[in-house]
Amino acid sequence: MVNELEKAIGQYGLYKFVLEKLNFEYELYLAITENVFAKFNDKPAILEYIIEKEIYLMVFDVETEEVLRWIK
Repeated sequence: MVNELEKAIGQYGLYKFVLEKLNFEYELYLAITENVFAKFNDKPAILEYIIEKEIYLMVFDVETEEVLRWIK
């Protein structure tokens, strides 16, 4: 899980950087499953990093493909 999260956060950072440099005013969200989001509660360092780096999250249900939360 950590490797996938590291990869996703790296991509998020790159996309955010490019959008800012191109002066696009889109809000970028990192989509994660509700199971991954629940595991964040057991890892406060990950939550602190996400907050510090201002990573927005979209939490979704894999089975229903429904968005459960938008978190800024």
